[in-house]
Amino acid sequence: MSMTIEECAAPRAALPVPDTPSSVYAQLSLKDRICLVTGASGGLGKAAAEAFAEAGAHLVLWYNASPTSAESLAADLRSTHAVRALTAQVDVSDPLAVQRGISAAVEAFGRLDVVVANAGMAISKPLLEMDVEEVRRLNGVNAEGVVWCAKYAGEVFQRQGKGNLIITGSISAHVVNVPVDQPVGHTAISTLILFSPPRSLSFFHLIFRMEGEGRGRGRFCKGQKWE
Repeated sequence: MSMTIEECAAPRAALPVPDTPSSVYAQLSLKDRICLVTGASGGLGKAAAEAFAEAGAHLVLWYNASPTSAESLAADLRSTHAVRALTAQVDVSDPLAVQRGISAAVEAFGRLDVVVANAGMAISKPLLEMDVEEVRRLNGVNAEGVVWCAKYAGEVFQRQGKGNLIITGSISAHVVNVPVDQPVGHTAISTLILFSPPRSLSFFHLIFRMEGEGRGRGRFCKGQKWE
């Protein structure tokens, strides 16, 4: 998505204005969109999945250690909102698992419209009391997991010519909590600020449109998307 100096200097046509419906209800509709949510068995991930289903989207719910909660949520979304909802156990710190999970979602639904990189974990210990594997595990889930989701979802979005990646973070990436309870986890989450150009206090939205074949040109915005 990077550009050379020559490419930046060349005149480019303006982006098209989105064809936005006049109805507010239609603007918020996600009818028949395919949305994948990581860490969907509880918390923010569950809330996002419920909101997407209410808006008419079909869901792929990723979990790591709570299959019962994920399956219960999927069943509830199917019965309440008449949408399709599938579950999959995926360790987001494992790039091969993420790649396979993304491929399975596309195979099941034919495309992928939205990926919410939400999975995270916490270990309530100061750094000096943590062992090396605990530090690696925190960074693997909270930081690298987002990178793997962006990479493999981005490959799908590039082929499709469109797609949306939403990254959830925490206010703890901006401020110091007192007492300091999870310093390593908060440090990992703070890397998302650098990874996601558009920022807000609790959510970092990376919404981009890929144009043409081969190298795409990224368009970053907050609160708007092009399709």
